[in-house]
Amino acid sequence: MSVQDYGIAGAADVASPLIWKDCPMGAITKDPSRYVHIWEDFDGGVAADVAYYGKFELVGTNADMDVIDDEYYGVIALSGSNGDNDSSFLKSNALYDLTMNNSKRFWFEARVNVVDVSLDQAIVVGLMEPTGCTAEGIADNGADIINEDYIGFLAITDATNMGNIQAVYQNGGDAAHTDVVAAAHTAVDDTYVKLGMRFDGKQTVTFYVNGVSVGTLDVDDLTSNQLANPLCIFVGIKDCVGGATTVLQIDWIRFACEKVASGY
Repeated sequence: MSVQDYGIAGAADVASPLIWKDCPMGAITKDPSRYVHIWEDFDGGVAADVAYYGKFELVGTNADMDVIDDEYYGVIALSGSNGDNDSSFLKSNALYDLTMNNSKRFWFEARVNVVDVSLDQAIVVGLMEPTGCTAEGIADNGADIINEDYIGFLAITDATNMGNIQAVYQNGGDAAHTDVVAAAHTAVDDTYVKLGMRFDGKQTVTFYVNGVSVGTLDVDDLTSNQLANPLCIFVGIKDCVGGATTVLQIDWIRFACEKVASGY
């Protein structure tokens, strides 16, 4: 009999045990009305550049979305159309409210791949309030995310290349995002990385890269101990100069949360 060791980071291409070890899959199966659980492996086929894919809406400026035919088990590629400030994002419906001591845990992880990190581009992988989940979710020229509630991972441009992947948060209206981990990961050309988060329902959001904890956020650092607006899954890329094809490949996205306070 195979036994899963939840105390390890896990294999490179599967959801990370350290993030998902306490996700109550048995309870989700028995009473799905109390939870949200999304596992999107992009294995269902897709028409290029359609408005929706499964549970996600495609938004952006000249947004392109295509299947990667030589990747197993379902991979899509998001890109613009080689124009300055072209963008391509996937967004979900609103799923979660992050508030200290809400007794509602959440889990999030995505496996992504930046094809050429030397290009002038920016990426976002995390949870954003609905009004930020637009073609302009990353500001023009890739300087930052726009001024909306956000928590997750961000890589912005240095006006030449895509910079390090940071773990960040932002309360809507802030002048800029706040780093939790300024250099959470250094991306490598055409190499997958798993970026994840877990909230304990109390006070701590833990950030993970490739299944290993890289830092934590104390939710009382947020304005009024919360992100005031509901949050959507928001993943994508923005071209910051034009003239070359910037591509973010997405292998899978997983998200779960408790809709009803669990008491944990």
